[in-house]
Parts: sequence; C-alpha cells; structure tokens
Amino acid sequence: MGILIVTVPVLLAQVAALVPEATLRHAVIAHLARRFPGVTHSRNGEVAITGLAFLAKNASLHSVSSPTLARLVPNMHFYTTVTDTPYMEYMQVETLASATAIPGGVRVESMLSPAFENNSDTFLSQFEGTVVREPSDRIAFTRGITELLAEITWCGRVDNPHCSLDECSADLWHDGMHWLEIKVMFASNQRVRRITARFPVPRRPRRESPPECLQELLRE
Repeated sequence: MGILIVTVPVLLAQVAALVPEATLRHAVIAHLARRFPGVTHSRNGEVAITGLAFLAKNASLHSVSSPTLARLVPNMHFYTTVTDTPYMEYMQVETLASATAIPGGVRVESMLSPAFENNSDTFLSQFEGTVVREPSDRIAFTRGITELLAEITWCGRVDNPHCSLDECSADLWHDGMHWLEIKVMFASNQRVRRITARFPVPRRPRRESPPECLQELLRE
C-alpha cells in the first residue's frame, strides 16, 4: 500500500478552494469598515469624514494576482481599494488587504500605502513561516512582496531584487524616489523568518518619474 504525501501548500490550496470568492470579499469589506470608521452622519443624512474611513459604497475591491505568491501561499488572496481621509492634500489613500482562508473562517490583514505611512509590519508578519526552498523562488517571493506594496504606491515600481545566503531584498520606488528597502530574512529551516520595509540609508539618487505616471494623473 503506497503512502500519500500531501504538502502544506496543497493543503492550504484545498482549504482556500472551499471558501467562495464572495465570502473573502465580504470579510475584507467588514474588516476595513471596522478598522477605518472615521465617518460622522449629520441629521440631514450628510456624511462628514472625520478620520480614516472606508466607505464600501464608494470603494471597490480589485483583485491582485501574483503567480509566485499564489503558488507559495495559495490560501491568501490580495485586494486593493481606497480609504478616504479628512485631508485635502491626500483625500484617498491606496489600501492593500489580504484575505486568508483558514479552517473555520477568514483572516484579514490590511495596510495603507507606504507613501502615506510606513506601518507595514503587521501585514508583512503574516508571511512569516512560509516555506521557500529554491533560490529562484526566494528572489521571486521577494519581488512578489515588493510588487504588492508597489500596487498601492503612487507610481510604484520594483528595482534591484537580489539575494545573499539567508536574506533577499528589493527596492520600492515611489514617483522617482528610492522609497523603501524590502528585506526578507530566511531561517535555517527554509522558512521566512522576518520581512521588513524600511526607509533606505543612504537613498539612491532621485530619478525622473516614468511618463506613464503623468499620463495616469492626467486621466484622473
């Protein structure tokens, strides 16, 4: 009688397959509404934004695909949306959310654009423990994480992904500025030990913003 060996990613994928997409989206919307409740309703029905506020009726969720992350963390789904703010100079903040299918429910984490605030530790900590064995997968995983942050960064792009023995890093650029350095540290058991997103010291010289950034701004 043969022995059936089922790997962890396969089990996670099986769990994720049991959760409908609509359930994941509903969990994300409920999480964001709880986390960003900065809305005041007046007697005549008008809405005043008094703090960070996720307005589900005005915001849509956009699915983000990453082939590498889909293979290594198949129970995670990623979405981008916007959160309203009371600030005239930054009226909406790009927002990233993850919905992870787990036995008995859905775990949701979220973060605001690193161009608005660099408070990504909780979001990135959910990847700790992920098994990434092959060197090619490690650099692809690092790029995939950085690409997630680029999705919610104005004119964001990924540059210079590279790896050493037990650490990989990549640069996140924001509108021509060297904005963050993403580091992924691996333990001896080939699992992700920690991921950090920090302002680089020193920063690389500013570059001209790509033409597509201006084109996107004009379309808005």
